[in-house]
Amino acid sequence: SGLRGNVGDAYADKRQLDGVGVRRIRGVTATKTLENGGLAVAIGVPTQGTARISDDQARLTYGGFAAGGRWVDADGWEAGLAVRRDNLSDDQFAVLSAISKRHELSPKVAVSGQADLGAFSGPARERGVDLRFSGAGQARLSETVQLDSYVQYDGVEFQRTSLEREAVEDAITEALTDNDALEDEDRFPDIRRRDSDRLDYGVSARFTPRPEESVLTNPAFALRLEQQRTGVTIGEERVLSRASASVSTGIQTGYTKDGLSVGLNASLFDLEGPVSDSGAVLGANAYMSVGSARIRASYTHSDTKLSEARKVATATVTLENKTFDLPKGATLSLSPSLTGTIIDGRSFARGGIVAGFNSGDVFGPKNRVGASLGVLQSVSPGGRMRTQEFLSVNFARRLPIGENMALGMALNSDLNGDMRIGLTLDGRFDFNAKRQLTRTKDGAGILTGQAFLDVNRDGEKQAEERALPGVILSLEGTPHRLRADANGAFTVQNLPQGLYDIRVLADTLPLGYAQSETAKSRVSIADGKLTDIQIAVVQRGQVRGFVFVDENDNGTYDRGELRPEGKALTLIAGDFKQTVRTTSFGQYAFDDLPADDYEILHEDRPVGRLDLGEYDNLMAKVPVAILPARFAVKDPDPLPDEPPDITRTPKGEGPPEPAP
Repeated sequence: SGLRGNVGDAYADKRQLDGVGVRRIRGVTATKTLENGGLAVAIGVPTQGTARISDDQARLTYGGFAAGGRWVDADGWEAGLAVRRDNLSDDQFAVLSAISKRHELSPKVAVSGQADLGAFSGPARERGVDLRFSGAGQARLSETVQLDSYVQYDGVEFQRTSLEREAVEDAITEALTDNDALEDEDRFPDIRRRDSDRLDYGVSARFTPRPEESVLTNPAFALRLEQQRTGVTIGEERVLSRASASVSTGIQTGYTKDGLSVGLNASLFDLEGPVSDSGAVLGANAYMSVGSARIRASYTHSDTKLSEARKVATATVTLENKTFDLPKGATLSLSPSLTGTIIDGRSFARGGIVAGFNSGDVFGPKNRVGASLGVLQSVSPGGRMRTQEFLSVNFARRLPIGENMALGMALNSDLNGDMRIGLTLDGRFDFNAKRQLTRTKDGAGILTGQAFLDVNRDGEKQAEERALPGVILSLEGTPHRLRADANGAFTVQNLPQGLYDIRVLADTLPLGYAQSETAKSRVSIADGKLTDIQIAVVQRGQVRGFVFVDENDNGTYDRGELRPEGKALTLIAGDFKQTVRTTSFGQYAFDDLPADDYEILHEDRPVGRLDLGEYDNLMAKVPVAILPARFAVKDPDPLPDEPPDITRTPKGEGPPEPAP
């Protein structure tokens, strides 16, 4: 049916509640995929702040009410409606949103836009109705020069909502994070006010030499001019102007996984209003991938008329999650990290390691033991050290109740006084009496069978392989359509003798599932005989993720980087070829894939490869980076032959999907 969802602590990650500034709720989220688009809804209680429960622990608090829905059509248009009520301030508002798809006015020019109309009510509100809108345009002036522009207006009530949401998020981050070394990411004065509206606009130009014209790898040069104004129609008028220039390049052989990417930037700003200021910000950043290690470093120097010069240097080293396979399906995983920061001569350091264990079948197929141990060490100026440790252990035992039900028991303790014991009952019970077989007519027989998920693809049902209830099967050449019962079983009585092909209707299977092409699906019905057949269904893989414009060429999605719609991606493996286009926020998906080595192409350029067979359940999440120089180019020059390797997702995990 294409219906999926979550109940409990959930994220409205399909923008269901973006209009009212909510992402995390305690409630229900659901998405429904349809032929001409998709629908997403969410309803629940949003996060409201934090409450400290001990000297070193805090928990999230929830309050008020939020609900919303969003429709995305197959062409990329979006429309949504969201409402929210704050139980503390009696503030309530509703927002109607519309997002246009990316319009290509010509092969070299494209535009997109978004608009929100809100109705507000509450003691702190100044306007009952307010507006927010934004627009963006891209133009390819030549093969090496691209021009981007944008404009955004936030009415005073939308501005107030955004600032209040940021304040809540900052408070949550401060309460849940060891924040001795946390720094404000903004390098310029923040002129936004709760009692003023805001208008931003800007233009940028990017020059990217052709590969044969540069000795560097993927070089890029950019110039950006921006202006931000508050108090356009209401509130205190301030004007902040910015001019910035940047250069980025890669130092490596070919477009490969390992190598060094560097970036330099310089910015000037001038602030006019009740408080005037001006200054400059210089910055440098580097990213390096060496085997399984990822190294990031940055340096910022800022100097303004109203404040002293400030210097911040940060370096982070992370290692890919390493999983070790143990006997009987048990696994051990390790995740280390190290971060160091220097702020105006004061040093901070933070390091840690998290180890996880899963028992597999060590204690038998019905018992599961899981454990997670974490040790985090931080060092602040003056040698002040802080150690955080946690240990959680889970034990589960499944006891069968009848054929289809099971009782589960679980114990969880963090060894700090927090202990939980739970009982679960899950399964399916069929209240219908089993169908009785009757004597057949002359020249006819009986067909029985069962549809099941063939995990090991051997065509035979194993004890641990589950049945597929509710699927519909067709006897080719006959009018028979058979719906499998709760155990995946089906029966046809008085079926004339002969040969029959059995086919599972694809639209009755879960996404990514298909009838096995190698297992038996033809039966011979004999006079007066009962014939039984197992119908094997296999899980086809999926490669999905999002496309982003890698502005700083570090190979990783950074907040604010564009996730374009309508970009064509092609997946190839031998003679296999499948092409899709990105939808909202650059999302894409290749479905119904067998295990194989695949290569991903964008505009005939290789942008990644992966071995789908190495992914758990044949489900791969792969972000795809495209360089600004290639964005919106119809006939680009080919990249070097070697595409980037896609880092394999550890089994049981998946890479995060950043918020748009």
